Amino acid sequence: WTFDKSAAGTVTLVATDDDTNTALTIQSSGTGALTLNPTGAGQVVLTTTNTSASALDLNANGTVAGNAITLDTSDGGIALTAAGASNGDITISPTDDFSLNGTAGSVLSIG
Repeated sequence: WTFDKSAAGTVTLVATDDDTNTALTIQSSGTGALTLNPTGAGQVVLTTTNTSASALDLNANGTVAGNAITLDTSDGGIALTAAGASNGDITISPTDDFSLNGTAGSVLSIG
């Protein structure tokens, strides 16, 4: 693996061999956190061109009393978009309670 700084203001980590199975694992040790924290108008962008099921897979493994995954914003919306005429479905499958709660004139449209 090498760092490529050829684009101004961009650092890219690049696999340096021809192995098509090259993987990159970023792991904190113990109870340490992995933090991505762009400043200003910076973004965190995760992109995959993988065409298999679970092309982007976010897992919180283990038993957690409470919310294992949270998506929060302090003053903005959260959008989930599943585009595609044949594969644009969204599935929500809780095995316990499902709560949908909103304020300020919330609208629920299904179907």
